[in-house]
Amino acid sequence: MILRFKRATGAVLSVALVTTSLSGCTTTGAGFASQTAMDRAIGQCVASVVISAGIGALAGAAIDGSSGAGRGALIGGAAGIGACAVLMQVAAAEDRARVRDAERAAVAANASQTTRFSNDSGRNVAVTTNISNAPIPTPRKAASSSTAAKAAPAKAAADAKPQFTACRYSQQTVSVDGQSASGGRQLWCRLDTGDWKPIAS
Repeated sequence: MILRFKRATGAVLSVALVTTSLSGCTTTGAGFASQTAMDRAIGQCVASVVISAGIGALAGAAIDGSSGAGRGALIGGAAGIGACAVLMQVAAAEDRARVRDAERAAVAANASQTTRFSNDSGRNVAVTTNISNAPIPTPRKAASSSTAAKAAPAKAAADAKPQFTACRYSQQTVSVDGQSASGGRQLWCRLDTGDWKPIAS
């Protein structure tokens, strides 16, 4: 029974590692981030709850058979939710879109802002986005020994990389019914087209 539990736990941990690896794949070839820091924080909370519930179910099954699996899943899930309770309240796609829109609006306005809304669960949500100035990142130079590449016009190199005209940091705090949780700091930069984009760190 112990050997079976160890094997099952190992399988769940493998899933956890794959989930973590996928959540880190947020960059594009242009250096933009496909998710903001808050998006990643919410996604990691969702994954942790699923993994905690799975490990709890395995532990319960190993100790008390199938009847213990249900109890273990509830205990494991509760532990995961306890760590991310606030962010789980805004995990729905519509709520995450509102949080992203609030962040983008604050970045564009260069002003810290608080946005309030009620989600589909009837929870009162307040999203505070703090803004600060950031240096424009230095583009990485691509190493090449090709003579043709060295002789390429400067314009071609400029066209291959986004041109940033300004950059700002944002950091969001989500409050749900009086309880708060924060995401990490996110770098945003303005393109020469005027659009603001989240940048991969």
